[in-house]
Amino acid sequence: MFRKLRRSNQQMTLQECEELLNKGTEGVLALCGDGGYPYALPINYIYKDGAVYFHCGKMGHKIDAIRNNPKASFCVIGGKEVIPDKYTTKYSSVIVFGKMTELYEGEEFFSAIHDFTYKFVPNGTAQDYQNELAKDIKGLCILKLTPEHISGKMGREMLKEKNKEIYYDKD
Repeated sequence: MFRKLRRSNQQMTLQECEELLNKGTEGVLALCGDGGYPYALPINYIYKDGAVYFHCGKMGHKIDAIRNNPKASFCVIGGKEVIPDKYTTKYSSVIVFGKMTELYEGEEFFSAIHDFTYKFVPNGTAQDYQNELAKDIKGLCILKLTPEHISGKMGREMLKEKNKEIYYDKD
């Protein structure tokens, strides 16, 4: 059902994909929007226990799109270094394909909120977190993307750098 990477020599391992997902903070979520048009949006996320979580309001374009079609893809780009003299970039990217679910309560909901808070506001106090949550909890939704397929690719320049590290690590 999911296509194989055309340039298989540039394919990242699942472990490398998960490292990028854990390290990243934002990506582009793609849904099937109104009238069948693609709806892609930049969004913050966390990767936890093999799933991707997003936070949003309880109403809006994202929620409507997910209720009409829960299939989604999510893309994260790492590296992103332009190499002008070679007319290329050094990058890696991961695309997660899966189905979205909405969470409004329960242990998974609060666990995701906790992890979002500590990832994006690492120096806040427990009281600060509680105050913010109290203000926002009524309108808050956590979206969960459960992966069906994860694919990652390294650009040639990043692959060359990785291969050098492997080569030199063997000595």
